[in-house]
Amino acid sequence: MRGVCLIAPLLGWGRQKPPPGVLLDRGHPLAKGLRFFVPFNEATGSAVNDAVGGKTGKIINSTWPDWQSRRGRLTFDGVDDRVDFPPKVLLPSKPMSVAVKLVLAALPSAYAWVWTVHRADDTSYAVNLHVDDKGRLKLSWAGIAATTRGTTLQMSSNRFYTAVITWNGSGLYTGIRIFVDGKEYSYRAENTGSALYSADGRWSLGNRCFDNTYPFNGALEWLGWWDRVLSPDEIRRLHYEGPWQMFEAELLSACGPNVLGPYLTSAGDAALTGAAAGQPFAAGAACGEHFLAGANVGCTHA
Repeated sequence: MRGVCLIAPLLGWGRQKPPPGVLLDRGHPLAKGLRFFVPFNEATGSAVNDAVGGKTGKIINSTWPDWQSRRGRLTFDGVDDRVDFPPKVLLPSKPMSVAVKLVLAALPSAYAWVWTVHRADDTSYAVNLHVDDKGRLKLSWAGIAATTRGTTLQMSSNRFYTAVITWNGSGLYTGIRIFVDGKEYSYRAENTGSALYSADGRWSLGNRCFDNTYPFNGALEWLGWWDRVLSPDEIRRLHYEGPWQMFEAELLSACGPNVLGPYLTSAGDAALTGAAAGQPFAAGAACGEHFLAGANVGCTHA
């Protein structure tokens, strides 16, 4: 007999990554001041999308891992992979926060550029977030005469980290704070240099766009930029609860032609779909016509 889906509704998406097309809930407290967010939920193709402003990033060489082994992420090979976005926003001298969930496949030999906002002429950067050869995060701005601050925490390879870097808008390195997995660590490599450049060049992920150097070897699961300083409580929420709470819950069809999610939460949920736990609800599954985004869908025989 055909299975019956028992749905236990939840608010939002919880820790489950939504499929492409699900909109941001702009009224969510965490979405305040959010100007750029890449969820990396496309799973295929040569582009990624900014869920806030609708800009499209061109994937250059980077690849999507096999669906069965991913939770929605884009990999970078440490050689020549990157993503280029057209000019996104000007970066005036005011507060900001950048947050990213990343994993290192291997430590870089020197520096690995994770997120960069370039000058208009693409000859230098306005803001750069990178990892050094010991796995330590560092934020810099204004190119060679940079103002910089780095953390003493040494990240290991093959482990995901949630990194949040805030800047209060001052011209001093003391205005930068770095949090990893919700915790602020001690600092190193501190320097107060030039003022922040005005930037209207490309935004790039995973590499330096103008000469393809300082490549990142690993994967990105999501990346966001806010025009304000996130509070310590918001930073902890991003780590422990994830950013998907900012996306709207929707009623979707499990039998529709383009359904990619949400993810099944247990082997029992997957009983009538043929999918494994942790994988998307299979399109055309025999487990009912609809399910709620973020819901725990349990399948049982009627």
